[in-house]
Amino acid sequence: MVKKLSKLGQVRKRPELVPLLDRLSQVLPAGTLDSVEKAFGTRRNTTFRLNTLKCDNEFETMQSLDDWIQTLPKSKKGAKAVRCPWARNAFTVSDASIGVKHLIDCPAHKAGKIHFQSLSSMIPPLCMSVKPGGRALDMCAAPGGKTAMIAELMGGRGQLVANELDRERFDKLRFIVSCLLPDEKLPMVDFRCVDGRKLTLVPPISTQDSELQSFAQDASDLGTAKSPETSTHSTALSGTFDAILLDAPCPHPTLLASLTALLHLHDPSDLAADAVCYFRQRRRNHLNLESGKLPTLVAWLGQKTRGVAT
Repeated sequence: MVKKLSKLGQVRKRPELVPLLDRLSQVLPAGTLDSVEKAFGTRRNTTFRLNTLKCDNEFETMQSLDDWIQTLPKSKKGAKAVRCPWARNAFTVSDASIGVKHLIDCPAHKAGKIHFQSLSSMIPPLCMSVKPGGRALDMCAAPGGKTAMIAELMGGRGQLVANELDRERFDKLRFIVSCLLPDEKLPMVDFRCVDGRKLTLVPPISTQDSELQSFAQDASDLGTAKSPETSTHSTALSGTFDAILLDAPCPHPTLLASLTALLHLHDPSDLAADAVCYFRQRRRNHLNLESGKLPTLVAWLGQKTRGVAT
């Protein structure tokens, strides 16, 4: 008689996870590793956030979403969206069998009032402490969920530079942000499609030099909608930023999944505080490992601004 493998045993047999689990076994305590492995075998609940830039009535939006969930054939009785304890506008669908594909056609999503986004990706914008009317830079902005969230935290006011190197991901970035921001708020976002390491601050120009002043003014028009030919490939940035987000793409999707799985190890009330410590440690480690090799923009602005550069 062949004994059926447990969920944990099935996870350990998945060939794509073997190298990762072997590596994690060298750096994680046994108990923590077991939790990570169990997370790989557990279906993650669908999560989303309320987009307050388009949602003017939270009660009606959430009621319509809960009604939609109840109409789904596979929905369990009493399934609904549950508010996240550490982020007011973040929600988790209580029934793990309900995926994004089941909710993508609901009116709230089609209207841009909700956006499906992992809880882990909501943490960096919350750590930035951006304010309405400020200036922020998202150096690796695609696919756009965090960028739109930053714009929301800024109240749809101010100047936000959203940069993405990869052209295909850049197009997705523009599409998602345009879906989540009202038309009148879109000019606050300056989309760039350049290598973030080449972004350069344009220093203040003397008013006596009209030609240089004109060039600086062109580079500083961050809040003005411009054609792709004149703005998206420019590396010039004028002025400093209140906050900078450098959430570089993970080099391996399996590693990204493992980091997301670590969320299962935290008490929700401690998650935000732990995340702040995590990002600060990442920044210190990066500075130690890459001393002398950091891009000029990050190195200089890291000393001049109050933002988060991770």
